[in-house]
Amino acid sequence: MKVGDISAVIENEAGLQVVRVNEVLPQKMLTLTDPLPNNPNATVQDYIKYVLATKKQQDILGKIQTELHDLLRKSSDVKIFTENLAF
Repeated sequence: MKVGDISAVIENEAGLQVVRVNEVLPQKMLTLTDPLPNNPNATVQDYIKYVLATKKQQDILGKIQTELHDLLRKSSDVKIFTENLAF
């Protein structure tokens, strides 16, 4: 599409949309020190650090949750009342 073009109706997970092209930016390979296109106060390096830290936090929280779940299962007696289950 070119600047000023309007798309046909597009259906996706967000619903129905129509897209209008206001600006076409040339493709560019960013370096670590380049500012982010949507946040000029942060660099590509800052974004990578954030993503890696977030992933590490999620991994740690997942491990803690699994360990807690296992601990609670081992220390608890669970009785399943099958007559209360809806099939």
